[in-house]
Parts: sequence; C-alpha cells; structure tokens
Amino acid sequence: MPRPLILAFLLAVSACSAIPRSTTRSAIALPWRGVESVPLEGETVPQDDSRGVSSPASRSRRFEIESAALTRAFGRPRTVGAEVVLPVGFRPDAELSIAYHVPDLGEDPARLAEHLAGLEVNEGLVVVVLDPRGIHGHHLFTDSVNEGPHGEALVTDLIPVLEQHLFAGGSPRRRCVVGVGLGGWTAIHLQVDYPHAFDAAFAVDPDPVDLRHFYGADLSSSESGVPKSSPSRRLRILHDEELAGRLASFESALGARGDDGLPLTLFSDGRGNVDAAVVARFARRDPATILRERGKGLAPRLGGKIYAAAGSGDGLGRDLALRSFGQELESVGIRSSIRTPQFLDVDQSIIGAWAAMLSAPRP
Repeated sequence: MPRPLILAFLLAVSACSAIPRSTTRSAIALPWRGVESVPLEGETVPQDDSRGVSSPASRSRRFEIESAALTRAFGRPRTVGAEVVLPVGFRPDAELSIAYHVPDLGEDPARLAEHLAGLEVNEGLVVVVLDPRGIHGHHLFTDSVNEGPHGEALVTDLIPVLEQHLFAGGSPRRRCVVGVGLGGWTAIHLQVDYPHAFDAAFAVDPDPVDLRHFYGADLSSSESGVPKSSPSRRLRILHDEELAGRLASFESALGARGDDGLPLTLFSDGRGNVDAAVVARFARRDPATILRERGKGLAPRLGGKIYAAAGSGDGLGRDLALRSFGQELESVGIRSSIRTPQFLDVDQSIIGAWAAMLSAPRP
C-alpha cells in the first residue's frame, strides 16, 4: 500500500487527538430536506414538491435505482439509493476519487450529505452518502435473512450504475468506504466481505468489531458453543439505557428469523443471559472472528486497506474491541492503521480519510 495513504491518515488522526471529541454531530441539526425513497415497513417517508431534488445552492443530489438483488429477495420492486455530493466544478471526464460514506444509526442521509458538503472537500472527490435505514434500524449493508441482501445490492447494483453515470462509463481513480459508529462497523465489514470492491476502509469509532469486547461483554464461544462469560447485568442495563437501537440492528442484520417472522433477540431471558444460537449467527459476520478463521487467505487482498480510530476510554468499550481487532490483523500479517487516541474529532477524522485517499496514487 502506498506510503502517502498510511502517512496521511496517521497524521490526520494524530492532529485530531488534540481536539476534544465531538459528542453531538452538527449534521443532526440541519433542516430537513425532502428525499424520495421507498418506505420501510410501516414507515411514511416525508416528501416535498421537489421530489428529492435539492435547492440550486445545494451540492447534494439523490440517486436511486431499482435493485435486482432486493427485488428478487422480497418478491416486489425495491430500490437502493444514496445522496451524492459532487465537487465544485465537477466534470465526468475528470480523474476523481469516490468516498462511500455510511451514516451512523439515526443519521438522516440527506442531512448528513449537506453537512459533509460543507467540510473541506477537495475538488478531486465525490462523496456518496449511503442509506442504511432498514426494517429494524441499521441494516449494516450485510446480506441478511431479515433485512435482505443489502451488501449485494450495494456492490452489484448501486455502485456500478452510479459510477457509470458519474464517470461517463469510466471508473474512479480510487474508491473507499468511510463510516462512523455502526457505519464504521459497516465500513470494515464491507472491506472484509468485498475486498475487491474498495481500495480502503476508514472507520471512526466503529461499533464492536470483536465479539470478545461487545460493548464490554465477552460473547465469544467456548467449544460447547456457550458464551465464555455471561454479559448479564451490565450489557442488559446498557441495552435498556442506550443500546436498544444498536442491538436491534445487530439482531436483525446478523441474526436469525424467528417463527413469528421477527429477528431472534440476543437475550434469552430477563436476567441478561444470551442466546448461544444468536451469538453464533453474530460470529459469522464478526470481523475479528472472520480473521481468526480465514485471515491468512484474506491477507493478500486486505493488506494496507483498513484504517480505523476510536477514542480511548469510550463509554461503550468500542476502543477495546478495535484494539483487539487490530491484534488479529497483525497476527495474520495484514498491514493496517489502528489508532485509539485520547480524543477524537469525527469531522476532522473524516477529512483526514478524504485527504489520505486523495494523496495516494492510483492503485
């Protein structure tokens, strides 16, 4: 992997360590802009007369197509879409890089796109804000029995058609995936599951990428398939207080479907004990578990492609999971950049990822 990409990201994260970590994303406060999309089950999507086309002053545009993968899975037409932020002076024949950005749980793609458009975007970069809103929260762009094949829909349906439109039949100079929180988990997952599709993944404060440090609990299994230690009280309390949406997203995107048609829940009872069968399903997509099981084979395709940072002392233990994941990368010889600085600024980390992409030569 070219040294400029590694150095640019390291310098950006180091610079962020001097800035107190942002706890509130300014993107959430931006005014609503109508967006055209297919409603989820039981959801009404607000629309305006513009049918999702932003004002002339805006640089964000909605792009949406029918997905063959999702339509096949659900038996009726389903679409996949994204918000596209074009650089100033965009020309389809220019040599541009493209960053696919995965929002965190609860972030509206249209609002986030407007926020990112206001950051320091180099003229050589197109930013595409993906839409991760699923039936039960964040679908994580996995191929899920509950949420549908969203990973396949992204890689085989959306990306080829979108880039054909953007680059007049050509291809981007570089293609990366960036994400924060659950979007950060998704960025790493997409790079591991589709190593051929992206030149790099940049994850900021990713949700747990190692089941041995799942929000402070060890969900890894013993030889009998039973979790080594019950997460019990702490994880249950966290679930009730602040993790309900995040755990529901993991349950739906990674887990199995129950007889009632709903995702099986992680907790098997009210005392905080977990269902070993659900944990086993989680492990199939857990990035650290995948590395332990087949990391040697993935190493040639992942070397120098994974960059992640999490603020140390994270209240949800995401920094511990990231450090453990980094050790797994190292153990199988995958070159990466894993950082856990004391302070981490989200926007500056995103800008650092963009700068790293733009500073590296074409792969």
